[in-house]
Amino acid sequence: MLALAAFLAAVALVVWGTLTRRLDVSITLPLGAVLYGALALGPSAGRAALAAFNYSMFEVLASLVLAMALGYLMRSRREAIASGLTAVGPRFAAFAIPAAIGLLPMPGGAYVSAVVAGPLYRYMGLESDERTFLNYWMRHIWVPVWPLFQGVLITSAVLSEPVTRVVSWSWPASVAAVAAGIAIGAPRVRRTQMGGRLRDAAALWPLAAVAALSFLLPIYAAVAVTLAAFTLAYRTPARDAAAAFRYALTPRIIAII
Repeated sequence: MLALAAFLAAVALVVWGTLTRRLDVSITLPLGAVLYGALALGPSAGRAALAAFNYSMFEVLASLVLAMALGYLMRSRREAIASGLTAVGPRFAAFAIPAAIGLLPMPGGAYVSAVVAGPLYRYMGLESDERTFLNYWMRHIWVPVWPLFQGVLITSAVLSEPVTRVVSWSWPASVAAVAAGIAIGAPRVRRTQMGGRLRDAAALWPLAAVAALSFLLPIYAAVAVTLAAFTLAYRTPARDAAAAFRYALTPRIIAII
């Protein structure tokens, strides 16, 4: 009961600080964690905090930082992704573009997918609320199952279970999200003609590589191998690679993670 009360107090602090006091979430989340530790664990909170800095935490942080860097670099391929999916069919692309870009975990990622899908949505004559729903909903269908999302990684680390086991438990949530998104969105997505190049869909290969390698390697290693392959395949300039890691290692992002 005490732990539940501490958790609710921590959540209330985060919500109050973020929405009422306009504090950045990178500040309110650590404050909430400190409050929870103080209330739920008391004097042992310090030892618990130190114990959290273990190999599992390294895996989670490394995986997310590498994923952020990969996502940053893959933004240069977003138009190709949109073109390849549109070639399959505009109605398909209306759902698939935000879903595909949603495989790249990044703060503000919904804005990225909105920019990419925006021309197609406007061409279809969708209202602003319809565009917002399709983009935001379909972007987040992967949260329960995609191994680059924090929830999957943290659940795997906390329970000491492989990512594949976590996904085997959570996949019905993603299936339900896809079904709900299509059921609500399909009547609003109009048939139209819009060109694209099917071969551009090959730009999705890094995401397929991460998914495949995650069955063979720890997730941080799978992302690292894919990131290295991406930089070699596209001859990524050193300055762009450095910018990707500066982005992934910004204190705000690390604090949120």
